[in-house]
Amino acid sequence: MTAAERKQLIAKFDAANFFAFQDSYVSTKLDYPTKYITYWKGARASASGITTAPQRR
Repeated sequence: MTAAERKQLIAKFDAANFFAFQDSYVSTKLDYPTKYITYWKGARASASGITTAPQRR
């Protein structure tokens, strides 16, 4: 990743207000693996996860 690409990515995280996202999101689709994103900026870190889970019947 170039320095310019890194700056663009950071700007997108900032524009999306990533630190305000929920800590996790649950999906009922079972065919997708769990995904995690961790974003560090300065001393702050935020991790968001998308977890697949079966629906209750």
